[in-house]
Amino acid sequence: MKKKNGIEKFLRTIAPQAILVLILTIFMMAGAAIFQRIDPVLAEQSFYEVIFFEFITISTIGYGNQYPQTFYSRLFSIIFSIIGIPLLVVTLGNFGKYFTKFYWKTRGCLFKEKTEKDLVNDRDLPGLMIAFLYLVTFFIGLLFIPHSGASYSIDDCYFSFISFATVGFGDMVPVIDTFRKFCKVTAYLLWGTILHIMLISHVTTWFNQLFARKPFRGRDVEVLIGGQCITVSEITSLVAQQFHASPHQVRSMLHDIDEIMNDIKPNEETDENSEIIVQ
Repeated sequence: MKKKNGIEKFLRTIAPQAILVLILTIFMMAGAAIFQRIDPVLAEQSFYEVIFFEFITISTIGYGNQYPQTFYSRLFSIIFSIIGIPLLVVTLGNFGKYFTKFYWKTRGCLFKEKTEKDLVNDRDLPGLMIAFLYLVTFFIGLLFIPHSGASYSIDDCYFSFISFATVGFGDMVPVIDTFRKFCKVTAYLLWGTILHIMLISHVTTWFNQLFARKPFRGRDVEVLIGGQCITVSEITSLVAQQFHASPHQVRSMLHDIDEIMNDIKPNEETDENSEIIVQ
């Protein structure tokens, strides 16, 4: 029974993302067919090259070596970008969240740490881990990703970073003259964009914690039960597991608790590490 519930939970988790990926794939393929029909320059390129043109468009990298050249293709590129940019951002952002959850679960299994609080609160990937992943990614790019700059030099890191950051100056562009290179470069840029999204999330959270006044977080209040301290979020997570509640329901309830507590004490500085003793 538990195994069946686990499978159902897994399917409920991946189903929305699988649907997003399917929609994005169909959207890209249909868009490529339309671009080749309305733009004679793109029509001369291979289908996968047009797919890559679409990707650098909706990822906002925009190297500048591929661009629409007719009135209708430019008009269509506007419509395509309006739909494609948020679709790609949501899809890659979700992959980043799944990777972060996988990291915390794996860390909990390897080091026998309690990770319920990290998972429930959607904690970001640690900064050191992000830095390590960047180094590994840059090293992979140095070895396997072809571009117009000098190989095995600072150009490799430069090309990777301006691509991940969606700057795309255009002074260095990827080489995708074969389908195999197209697959390698596209997969590399997709992963790099996901990694950059996780970096932005981490930096944003850090700045908020550094400069913003922290609201009262009921989920972080510690409760003393049986001589052990446990937070409200951990208690809620355990209760949710007992009654098979979804993570969304748990987060929603914790959010409601925070709002109630902030309404009660809007002008008071509250110690988020305060304890409640339960007899």
